[in-house]
Amino acid sequence: MRLESKTVAVLGPTNTGKTHYAIERMLGYKSGIIGLPLRLLAREVYDKISKIRSSSCVALVTGEERIVPAGATYWVCTVEAMPENLSVECLIVDEIQLKEYINRCKDVGVKQVLVIGGSREPVGKFDSSIQILETGFFDKIKIGIAGHPEGSPDISDSKLEKAMIDKKPYADYI
Repeated sequence: MRLESKTVAVLGPTNTGKTHYAIERMLGYKSGIIGLPLRLLAREVYDKISKIRSSSCVALVTGEERIVPAGATYWVCTVEAMPENLSVECLIVDEIQLKEYINRCKDVGVKQVLVIGGSREPVGKFDSSIQILETGFFDKIKIGIAGHPEGSPDISDSKLEKAMIDKKPYADYI
């Protein structure tokens, strides 16, 4: 079984379409969670996704509201209310929220992570897993890194080898 994953960060000034772009990207997957900094923004995004996909498949979880239909596949949350026990194809948070989410994971006892990612469509600050590793967000967590032992159509063998060498100092296991 081949697992595909990508890490994409979309960064930019206020009112440049980042949230709209993130919604479009998330809806390109069968399931997803988007963590937002404000309750009102979460409600607005929930309403928008509900109109596109039907409210029967969209959950809204904030400090004040909890709408969770059975079988929800898309979750719109404020970061502090993001569920930690869901498996989804797409997770969207901004850099500060990513750091906070990782800290919350540490607080609930997460001891190790497997960092996989990269994208053939680089966008924003994080277009590869090495950039996430370089943030130091995973300090005091055991880190595993993954590569493509069978090769990848998205990256040459020499670039793939260099990426693994660059990531190795951060890894507790490969």
